Amino acid sequence: MTWTESFTCNICGKSKRAVDHWWLAWVESITPADNEGPKPKFQLLPWSELMARHPDVLHLCGAGCALKEAERWMTATTAHHHPPEKPLNKHFTQ
Repeated sequence: MTWTESFTCNICGKSKRAVDHWWLAWVESITPADNEGPKPKFQLLPWSELMARHPDVLHLCGAGCALKEAERWMTATTAHHHPPEKPLNKHFTQ
């Protein structure tokens, strides 16, 4: 019995071949400091057969799709995590 495994790009649907320059992406939660709450961290890694099997990992067929996923994640994260607005420097004058 043979085992066949196939992967497709989560962005464009391209199938992975033997010689491709694919990337993997996932999000982890980190706490940067004791006085801050958890924040999402976008991870990007060159292709790894072992990591590719993880259910939370996205498969990306190249730099273009990796950048598109990073942009989508940044846009969605910014929409959900608005930092508090900083007041203008009180010594600033126009």
